[in-house]
Amino acid sequence: QIAIPARRLHEYVKVLPEGELDLKAQASNWLSLTCHRSRSRIAGLAAASYPELPEPPDQKLTVRCGILARLAEQVLFAISTDDSRQELSGALLKIDKSGITMVATDGHRLSFAQHPVDIEGLDSRLESVIPKKALADFLRFAEGLNTQDMEFSYTENHLFFEWSNRRLLSRTGSGKFPSYERILPKAHPSAFTADRDELLASIERVSRFSDARTQQIIFDIGKGKCTLLGAQSDVGESEESFTVAHHGDSVRIGLKASYLSDFLDRTEFKNVRFSFHDANTAVELQPNSAEMAATHRYVVMPMLIAAK
Repeated sequence: QIAIPARRLHEYVKVLPEGELDLKAQASNWLSLTCHRSRSRIAGLAAASYPELPEPPDQKLTVRCGILARLAEQVLFAISTDDSRQELSGALLKIDKSGITMVATDGHRLSFAQHPVDIEGLDSRLESVIPKKALADFLRFAEGLNTQDMEFSYTENHLFFEWSNRRLLSRTGSGKFPSYERILPKAHPSAFTADRDELLASIERVSRFSDARTQQIIFDIGKGKCTLLGAQSDVGESEESFTVAHHGDSVRIGLKASYLSDFLDRTEFKNVRFSFHDANTAVELQPNSAEMAATHRYVVMPMLIAAK
């Protein structure tokens, strides 16, 4: 038994030709690899130096893999990339009698996703933070397994995701996740609904002319019409208008284009609802479905519109 650098082994095996690979442990913790004409050796370490891995607890929850994967996809992009904000460096996972909830925020936006489901084996409520890398690894492991059940378990310091032939474990995230319930708006006096594909395409076109640093585009909403504007003095400007089902006040809001695209790229519904109060408070995007609106809520803070 020897311990081998996993990344080096993986990168090497990826470029080998098709065929049988012969591996042999050699003296002084070397691993020899032979495949067709290729003969290589990788320096390893004594197996005793490999850290002892924690074992999952006996109590486990059975979850459909696709449910957890869909929730992860809907929040992963909103996790903060700022290393100094440890409390925002992962997604909050909550499992209780009402179902499974995931929440992520970077301080400028928040994504909330929920799936009502009965969880087999659940005795008490779980609340833990999954680090961003662990969540991304989970999605990679879960690819193509949406219809299969998996087992999930946890301890104070570790999370375990288990399939029939593999196990993914992670330390829980550090820091206390913020009270996201205070961020989710209670009500909106104004809103419009639009076709997801049409709105996404307009945002992508107009954002080509927005400031490269801020990515700000302006939503001018009112009288059943939404106009998007993007401008940069040394590049040019772009404007697109389309009809929307609108109620409430007219407003002019500055928003970051990529933040909106992140949500629209991942929502599963043809129509979306864009709700707001005024130009200085958060806007909320949701599926335009009475049944599903509460299962995916996306809140984005507006940007100050610079005076011309």
